[in-house]
Amino acid sequence: MRSEWEKEWIQAEQIIQKYKQEYETEVEENYEQYYKEFQQKFSPEYFVKLSAQSLLESIFAIGEKESIETWWKNHRIGEKERQPTIVFCSKENIFVNKEYLKKCSKKEFNIIRQEIWECWKAGFSVILRKKKLESIEDYRAFDRALWKVMGVNAYHEWFHEYLYWMFPDEFSIWHSEAWQKHILFAYGIHPDHFFYGRSGQISLLIRKANITMQQFCTISYAQFGEVRSFFRIGTSNKGEDYFSEWKENHIAAIGWSDLGPLDQYIQGDVLNKRELREKLQELYYPGVKQLASRKAKELANFYNSTNTSIFVAMRGEQLLAFGDQVGAYYYNESVKFSHRKSIQWHCCFQAGEKLPNKSEGLRTSFYELKDEENLHYLYQKYYSERRKSKQSVWNDRNHHKRMNDKKIERVPRDHPLHPLNQILYGPPGTGKTYSLVEYALAIIENRRVNDSKQTIHKRKEQMKQYETFVQSGQVVFTTFHQSYGYEEFVQGIRPNLQAQTISFQKTDGIFKQISDRALQHPEKNYVLIIDEINRGNISKIFGELITLLEEDKRIGEINPLVVTLPSGDSFAVPNNLYLIGTMNSADQSISIMDTALRRRFQFIEMPPQADKIENKQLRTVFQILNRYLKRELRNTDLLIGHSFFMNRTEMDLEEIFNQNIIPLLYEYFYNEEEKIRQALECLEKTAFEIDSCSSGRIRIRKKDERNHECTRI
Repeated sequence: MRSEWEKEWIQAEQIIQKYKQEYETEVEENYEQYYKEFQQKFSPEYFVKLSAQSLLESIFAIGEKESIETWWKNHRIGEKERQPTIVFCSKENIFVNKEYLKKCSKKEFNIIRQEIWECWKAGFSVILRKKKLESIEDYRAFDRALWKVMGVNAYHEWFHEYLYWMFPDEFSIWHSEAWQKHILFAYGIHPDHFFYGRSGQISLLIRKANITMQQFCTISYAQFGEVRSFFRIGTSNKGEDYFSEWKENHIAAIGWSDLGPLDQYIQGDVLNKRELREKLQELYYPGVKQLASRKAKELANFYNSTNTSIFVAMRGEQLLAFGDQVGAYYYNESVKFSHRKSIQWHCCFQAGEKLPNKSEGLRTSFYELKDEENLHYLYQKYYSERRKSKQSVWNDRNHHKRMNDKKIERVPRDHPLHPLNQILYGPPGTGKTYSLVEYALAIIENRRVNDSKQTIHKRKEQMKQYETFVQSGQVVFTTFHQSYGYEEFVQGIRPNLQAQTISFQKTDGIFKQISDRALQHPEKNYVLIIDEINRGNISKIFGELITLLEEDKRIGEINPLVVTLPSGDSFAVPNNLYLIGTMNSADQSISIMDTALRRRFQFIEMPPQADKIENKQLRTVFQILNRYLKRELRNTDLLIGHSFFMNRTEMDLEEIFNQNIIPLLYEYFYNEEEKIRQALECLEKTAFEIDSCSSGRIRIRKKDERNHECTRI
């Protein structure tokens, strides 16, 4: 008789073997080379011999040494998660990162440095004593040993990633608890209670299935996607059940309609739960603050649910259906349950089917399910039914009409690598426009963005690829400005220059042209690049079409919209058209952008990066200047980008500052020259100084140049 544990592992291996051929992947040739390079540079033997200061510099990017942090940044070659931030939790429960180390007092720095040295040195010693980990109990023993000397620092994502790079066959590529549990639940395995126990479960499963980590990642992402959250949503109220209506109309809804639209409780970018709680207490729960707080949390969870959320429709203890492909929130004041979201329902439960822990979330409207037995059950039900019903229940997509009335089947993006709408933002000179090429190619080729440094040869090859896609119409580039309008972007009336008499003709703009092309070729991805997107008048350019940008309103998604243009033409935006914008944060802060646009785009920060500047002297000038700007201007929007200093030498400083940076400083400080002079103190240890003979704007010159007689006016 096999144990439940053995059954779980057999089932997981069967899933892997089933999809192994389908998702066969080629491992990059230099993968092993990268592992070896990392292991040679940052071995535990190396770290235990270092002084406190050297160890600090070799891990955090705070000195001239190559550190783990900078090495990882330059070698992102296949990991699916974001790069973990290197942090340390001190005895005073202070979370220390490199920014904290740069601003703390010398006394505090010395205390923390000693703490870090003692903690991490002890941890590296445990790693040196470790034997080959071959069972879950081995991993648990390793976990206990690390905990004993490192405490919570043993469980930071970056430390686990270090272990993965040192021992890629013994530790998994997933460094957070959420990801580890997602992968294990999805394969039907109960996650271990130990952090390194879970990492071991994944690693042992890969070894048992006899595949590479890269193959396992490909299969896992293709089959299970991003981390899922399961939410119980109650379907009945006062004896009346609403699920039939929800299923028919592809919606999910909750009550408390008298609150009005939840959008009005937004403060900054988040729902203000305190204000929501106070309103609930006033309208529904007078004098019952605790209950109002719980209900405010339920409303906030519903509002914030995303396409990685899975709704579990329940009537009391009874399971009714899964809901996925969760759309945007909207408010319908004409119905009882006014707070609504579009959703796709899947009825796969048997009559009377219940959760293992059936009391979790009872008598709630919207509640996140966290009991591990319940999650194990729901993951298995959700993904096993999805696999069994791939061609029917889970892919019951509508056929959407193309503009020429022919039928074409389009399906939602199951596990997208890229957001449909994104904006790259940052100060001048941070490589936003330069990066557009890589972002566009990554979308076209359906791969992740590789932001590692490029050789000139590789950049030329990349530009050739990019130009090919531009010529074929798969990539279109435009720049917004204040005179840009709906007619240029969507559709307008233009003079017919070929006609012999004065006449006008309907002309499609670039947005409609590329949307129509993408509709006709659902097998390809298309990219519309909008440089300086914040300089355009969004209402004037997009008009009523701004709603069509939303993910669930795209053709191919569950709530598609087709509009009629003023010309009478039908228009829709398909889900294989991606928009990438750029915005200069020195021109306009994200917080004051057009609200409708801001809600529909994801924002990718492009910060100044000192490690991209090879010249040590220029890098120092760059860092001192930006530290002053950040301190004086109290934000990160008005900094100086690294591109001004790349592939330059100290002798280029006069040109860099006089032609590029000083004009920006005049804008940043509104012509206040005293502050500009203070900013230029970054040049103190260089061969350049402020030109005292300049009769116009501030300029710099070489210190050894002879002072010419100044003509004063």
